[in-house]
Formats: sequence, C-alpha cells, structure tokens
Amino acid sequence: MSGMMTRRGALGAIGSGMSALLAGCAQLFPTTYRFRMTVAVDTPQGLRTGSSVMEISVKEASWRIADSARAGVHLKGQAVAVDLPLGRTLFALLTDEGRGEIMTGVTRALYPGFVGGADHFIEAAPKLAAMRNGPPREMAREDYPLLVTFADIRDPTSVARVDPEDLAATFGSGMRLRRISVAVTDEAISTGIDERLGWLGSYRNKTFAGNRFAIEPTLSDSLMAGAFTTESVQ
Repeated sequence: MSGMMTRRGALGAIGSGMSALLAGCAQLFPTTYRFRMTVAVDTPQGLRTGSSVMEISVKEASWRIADSARAGVHLKGQAVAVDLPLGRTLFALLTDEGRGEIMTGVTRALYPGFVGGADHFIEAAPKLAAMRNGPPREMAREDYPLLVTFADIRDPTSVARVDPEDLAATFGSGMRLRRISVAVTDEAISTGIDERLGWLGSYRNKTFAGNRFAIEPTLSDSLMAGAFTTESVQ
C-alpha cells in the first residue's frame, strides 16, 4: 500500500510539474490585437481620409518580481498616409510627439480606464483580442502620433512636422484635422508604404539626414525608416 501511495504521489508531482510547464509554455506566445487608425482631414475639396491596420503584441514575462507583472509590448505595421489636394501627403507616424511609440495612446483610446504600464497591457490585451472588431474611438489630443509631411516626397531631408492644431500653416487655407480614431479589427496588417516612399529602405540604420546617429537638432536627423514602418523594407 505504501508503495502504491508513493507511486501516486510521484505521479501527482509529475502532473503538477507538467501543468506548471504548460503554463510556462503558454507565456511564450504573445496576445495580439489589431486596430485600424484613421486620420480624417477637412479640405476645400472635401473630406480626405487615410488609414492603416497595425498590431500590438503583449507577452507576459515568465517570471515576476515582487508579484509585479512585466510584459514585452511591441508594435507592427506602418504609418497612416492621407493624400491631400495639390499632391501633398500627411503622414501619422508610429511614434508620438514625445517620440515614444503610439501603443499606450492607442490602447488608452480602445480600452477605457487604461493608464499604461505592463500590468494594464496584460489586463487589456486579451479583452481587446477577443473583440475582433469594434467601434471607432477618437484618440485624445495628447496621444496623437507625430504628424509630418515632405516638401518634396522624393527627398527625405525635406520632412517637416505638421501642427495638428494648424494644418493650414503647412498645407494652406481651409485645411483642418477633423479627428484621429482607432478601432479594433481582425483585418490584415497594412503594408506597402515603401512603394510610396521608394527611398525608405535606405534609412533603416541611418537618419533621413544621412547620419548613423543624430547630430543636428533637426527633424530629418531624428527620424529613420522605423518611424514609418516595422517592415524590413529594401
């Protein structure tokens, strides 16, 4: 009888170990949710919009320190491009105006009560992933992505910041940003921005000013291809 109990105990221990192992393995796979960001601009010729589908992945760390959850949060996708009159283009980048990634601001719009940080991403991610599709929600002004344009779209050094409160200063009278919104979706991640910006692949490892590291306090010397796409464009 004691031998049987010992065997049962051993099997129980093995079962518990397998459960723990499987739980650990589950953490190897991130939780992902996709969203469509849409930028709407009022122009003298009517409303112009552009959108891009992106994905946020959240992977909880296998180990916790002092019961505080930690997570890796990553963004995949490309900038939004809005075609405007007179051949100009407005871009909403993958970074915000503080040059951080847009993931916190996007998730704040999609998930009411979200304040940022690893624990909140871990809480929000499975709920947003389960939605598959959702209504559009406006982003708060302080969470807007960085808006830019090019005086000459063939010349990366001609990049210029666009004030979301005053598009007319850059594009002319009658131009106004109506809204930037995000909506959960299960559509495919957008690609192909390198077809619009044929030179983009040359700036994976250097700034638009041509430097490996930023030297001048200019916008062109602080942006690389990664602000426009997470793809490995050629």
